[in-house]
Amino acid sequence: MLTRRMIVALAACAILSSSTAFAGGPNAGTKSDPIIRVSNGSGGPIAAFINPDPAKIAAIPVPVTPQGIEKAGGKIVNSGQHVDFKVKKGANTVAAGVDPLTAPAVAVNAQSGEYKYLYTSLVQLLPYQ
Repeated sequence: MLTRRMIVALAACAILSSSTAFAGGPNAGTKSDPIIRVSNGSGGPIAAFINPDPAKIAAIPVPVTPQGIEKAGGKIVNSGQHVDFKVKKGANTVAAGVDPLTAPAVAVNAQSGEYKYLYTSLVQLLPYQ
């Protein structure tokens, strides 16, 4: 039989558990990771990398395939398209180009928000708004 004390204790537990469940969820109070966007303004597909590993890039088999790029940690970006990378705060390197071995690279100190870079047909990686 439920006593008055048990009913009050159960009611208090129910009230407390529902208030903590609605207090913002599992990500409450956390800021999202910065995003680095690489856009392709050239006439053909490019490979984009964040913090490229030279050993993995050198190991990409020839002829270069999308699977080889992805295995090395990169993404293919078709002409006129973009790709977003979620990165950790702090120092990051963005590299993008037709040839992963010679792709231009830019250092980015990502803190929050979105950082946009455009690969041009002049083989440059430029920041843009």
